[in-house]
Amino acid sequence: MPIDVDHPARIVRVITRLNIGGPAIHAILLTRELSALGYHAILAAGDCEEGEGDMSYLLDPADSVRRIPELSRSVSPARNLRALWQLWRVIRSERPAIVHTHTAMAGCLGRAAAILAGVPIVVHTFHGNSLRQYFSPATSRVFLTIERLLAWGTDAICVISPQQLEELSDDMRIAPRSKFRVVPLGLDLAPYFQLPAPDCTAVFRVG
Repeated sequence: MPIDVDHPARIVRVITRLNIGGPAIHAILLTRELSALGYHAILAAGDCEEGEGDMSYLLDPADSVRRIPELSRSVSPARNLRALWQLWRVIRSERPAIVHTHTAMAGCLGRAAAILAGVPIVVHTFHGNSLRQYFSPATSRVFLTIERLLAWGTDAICVISPQQLEELSDDMRIAPRSKFRVVPLGLDLAPYFQLPAPDCTAVFRVG
């Protein structure tokens, strides 16, 4: 999308919380760099839960962040509905051209709020896949149905590898391949795959 210097595109990025891990770093840096390029970008994020490491220290004072305390990774209908309401209010206030969600709960509530608010472009990034071997089979089926419904209202779904694309599109049938975009990690790991296997016998001999 080209930048209109008089009316820069407004982008709201949503992430469940800024806990230790790649998604938090990704969301913070992407929001910051888009702002540096001239876009009006803000980050909406919930709070970490007890026992989770918090990476909010990576935020700069100039970073535009909206805290949504009700937004968390836990499945709690009352709290989740409050988070949905708060996200809808933020989106309606900002009137963004794009809402881009990261991680599972933010992807669910953030996209629902964006669709309800009539946002023109909705994007979601799968950093992992919690739809398999994470919840009970019955719960997983419910979340899979929700993901398929949300995908219908999502313009682009980003994945980090062709394998993830195959799993989500071909195997789990969340959405057709035409909706997916593969955005690889910004690290070239090929040289590490060429390293020789470690000599485990040396470890045992030292022990």
